[in-house]
Amino acid sequence: MSAGNQKLKILYLLKIFYEYTDDEHTLTINQIIEKLKLYGISAERKSLYSDIEALRKFGLDIPDYEPETHGYYLGEREFQLTELKLLIDIVQSSKFITEKKSLELITKLTKLTSRELGKKLKTKIHISNRVKSMNENIYYNIDKLYEAIDNDIQVSFRYFKYTPAKTKEFTHNGEKRFVNPVALTFNNENYYLIAYNKQYKGFVHYRVDRMMDIELTDKLRILPPKPFDVNEYEKTVFSMYGGSETNVEIEFHDSMANVVFDHFGRDIIIMPSKPGRFITRLKVSVSPTFLSWIIGFGDKAKVISPQWVINELFQMIDDFYRIYDQY
Repeated sequence: MSAGNQKLKILYLLKIFYEYTDDEHTLTINQIIEKLKLYGISAERKSLYSDIEALRKFGLDIPDYEPETHGYYLGEREFQLTELKLLIDIVQSSKFITEKKSLELITKLTKLTSRELGKKLKTKIHISNRVKSMNENIYYNIDKLYEAIDNDIQVSFRYFKYTPAKTKEFTHNGEKRFVNPVALTFNNENYYLIAYNKQYKGFVHYRVDRMMDIELTDKLRILPPKPFDVNEYEKTVFSMYGGSETNVEIEFHDSMANVVFDHFGRDIIIMPSKPGRFITRLKVSVSPTFLSWIIGFGDKAKVISPQWVINELFQMIDDFYRIYDQY
């Protein structure tokens, strides 16, 4: 064995502990010696005891040899099995990640535990027949958009939507848009770019998986006059549909408290109303999705003001009647 291989011994020993051991799968000193031979490294028992102790001092959780386990193993890891299961569940259920990329990412996650436990994780993967993005460039899109935000520059791209024939149809006749990226956010199971529109002094949203040919420009981005808080902003929009932002006073049934808190947080002001109901004042973007959100609660939610929002609700209800009245 060359001197170079000897210097690599402790690194391969580390690799063996990570890949082949856990609290259910242990290795004896003799088994470790045999696995090191596969990497072209010979080792003596005495030297391995010293190497294992060095790995402990380095911070690895390698318990002392126990007769019950018949060997050594790596205990505490950066990610525990339950944490990896949670991350895998998130990846396989995320619509914005394509099926191909989901499988690639999950394979990497399974390598953060031992091979045997990794096999168990793979048996729990269920990606087929899930609704997934068809845009393979989404990873690169996200990377470019973060780069633009970090470098304080505008981006250009083409934006598309799908037709009933499942083909891409580009908006603005396929011409490129130039926007001021402010933040990326994950909402309603999709990634969105939030951009500032100076002309309208407001924000617009773009689904990242529907953006193509993204390019960084040499123009500095224009930012809103006030600091932007993406968390506060998300509370005002519903399913990332923009609309006229205004303060709306709404009366809710007491049973709706959890629904309101889940969306707007518990810091909002709650005022008692008639028995069994409460009133709150919320800043929202009045969009079709917000109006549908209110209507969906039936008599458990009632907009009190402003009047123009109430009129929008009446108009939407009238449209419903008109559509179904023909049947």
